[in-house]
Amino acid sequence: ETIKISDSDSTSSQTSKKKRSKMIKFGTNVDLSDENKWSTQLHELTKLPEFCSVVSNGNMLSHVGHTILGMNTVQLYM
Repeated sequence: ETIKISDSDSTSSQTSKKKRSKMIKFGTNVDLSDENKWSTQLHELTKLPEFCSVVSNGNMLSHVGHTILGMNTVQLYM
């Protein structure tokens, strides 16, 4: 199966047999809400007290009803 990979920084797209990961050159806020990629880190956060938890009854942002990246999801600041 052929997968087309397009890069927003270039005008041409590449064709490859396997999917390549994109590497960023600079990043400050990294979204960690993907449980498949960040399961180890998210598991470590469960060790924190409830008032530090992202999803808890005491956190009013848990009751908003939709995702606000960095507010009611986990984000890493580098």
